[in-house]
Amino acid sequence: MIKYKSLNPVVQSENENYFVQDTLNKFGIHISSDTLTYILYVFNILSWCVGFIRLLREYKITIFPNRITQIFGFIMIFGYIIVTYI
Repeated sequence: MIKYKSLNPVVQSENENYFVQDTLNKFGIHISSDTLTYILYVFNILSWCVGFIRLLREYKITIFPNRITQIFGFIMIFGYIIVTYI
């Protein structure tokens, strides 16, 4: 097992730092580092959401058992978004 002295070890080669970006550049796909990071985060979050939805459908789990809890939940979510981002 490899043990590092820190969570951010110093890398000797730039190819290790930008492996995915260099691989995409070799195939002719040129994406900036920030855009690639954003795309990878979105892909990761969407894959977790798809897994969560499949789990809910397989075991027939209902998040909101009735209409009142559904309305309350949406008010809480939209309120959080409005207060946080606006």
